[in-house]
Amino acid sequence: MKFKRIIRNILLEQSGEETKLQNFYNKLVKPKEGKEKGILDLNTFKEIIFADPTTKKPEDFDTENASYEDMVDSRIQPGKYSNWLLKNYIKPSTEDLDNIGTSDPTSPEYKKTVKEYKRIFLEDLFGFNSLLSNFNKVKQYIPQDKRDINQLTPNSLKSIIDSLPQDVKDKLNYKNVKSQARQERKENRFSHPGAQIIKTTNDYTLIKIDGTGPEQKEAAQWYGGFYDYMNGESHWCTSPPSSNYFMTYASAGPLYVIMANDDKGLVGARTGLPQERYQISIPKNQYMDRMDHRFDVVKMFNGPFSEFKDLLKDDFSKAFVTPNRDKVFINLGNSNEGVFISLYGLDDLIKSLPETIKELHVTNTSTPVDLRIGDEITKFKELTVLLLQNVISELPESIGSLPELKILSLPDNKNLTKLPESISNLSLDFLVLTGSNVVLSDSLSDDLMETADGVYTSL
Repeated sequence: MKFKRIIRNILLEQSGEETKLQNFYNKLVKPKEGKEKGILDLNTFKEIIFADPTTKKPEDFDTENASYEDMVDSRIQPGKYSNWLLKNYIKPSTEDLDNIGTSDPTSPEYKKTVKEYKRIFLEDLFGFNSLLSNFNKVKQYIPQDKRDINQLTPNSLKSIIDSLPQDVKDKLNYKNVKSQARQERKENRFSHPGAQIIKTTNDYTLIKIDGTGPEQKEAAQWYGGFYDYMNGESHWCTSPPSSNYFMTYASAGPLYVIMANDDKGLVGARTGLPQERYQISIPKNQYMDRMDHRFDVVKMFNGPFSEFKDLLKDDFSKAFVTPNRDKVFINLGNSNEGVFISLYGLDDLIKSLPETIKELHVTNTSTPVDLRIGDEITKFKELTVLLLQNVISELPESIGSLPELKILSLPDNKNLTKLPESISNLSLDFLVLTGSNVVLSDSLSDDLMETADGVYTSL
């Protein structure tokens, strides 16, 4: 085998040709000169290449343990969707990043958002295989202007497949899937072994799956419709019987499912469950509709899901409170902390944080908000840095009783016009008011000296 490999490489070098596999590998995996590693590690590269249903490989090829040399020797040919998969993994679209966090590369949350996007992308690879297989089958029925996959993102492709007319699905035999679960739905409505109905309102039912046992796993599969999204079920990675992702999510904490009580005649063919359904994993910061698109958590829980909000409060707080954490960074985007503040307020978040923190950073780089800072802030006796950006219009008088506070940064708070006099009790090294509209009182002006635009230091 080694001799054949050497001969093949010599022939390729002589001809100046490079296979598609070699081209991808050399550009993405092989380290460039002076670099320790490439853009992708080999395992990620393999996962993406083999997620393409058109990739050609021997039937018994060991994809998990294969080396790059094994791939070359076995003449692996990346399929026609491999480039699309690689591109979307390496360079996510603005829309897909905003769906998770932020697409603004200047935001402190940007790197975290990209990391989470790539984690979810790899998690969904098993689903991309069937998604692309379906795209292959239905492409001729898709409008001409939507057939170029290079103009689509994974999320937009899901939406196109899901919105196919029923007559197209009928032609492709995607209806009338029979299952015992449909009868179970008629008899038990939303009840299922391994799950607990927490609350039913006029419009929705909240269901909890807590645990990692066989009953809980089967419940997650049933509520998700066994991943049969082409028949009106869900696109959740916890729902395929062959998927291991149920354990990933259930081990982190409870899974919640919200079902619409009125199915409006739109149900999944395998379960009879309403197509309008949602799955929530608070520890994993996942809030997904049926097609695995993130829904607006704050809008829904302050609106149609409002009666469930208090029931999930403890779960929300547990998701981001880490014991003995010295520094807390909160961005009011799609983080769990941001969701918690938007739903329950900053005071409740402060109550949830350990008293020993030394730095608290709360930033908002989008729509202005006005959060209340109450006397709870005084519990942080060791706090040295407090940053509140574009989130407040006033501070409590009690702010002056933080004995260790050295840096108070309040940038971009347009509605902040004055500071409490107790600020003069602090031994500040810096006070930052850039972008705010604060007019200092005479006593504070006597204690502070402006060193730059909106930046002050103690005299």
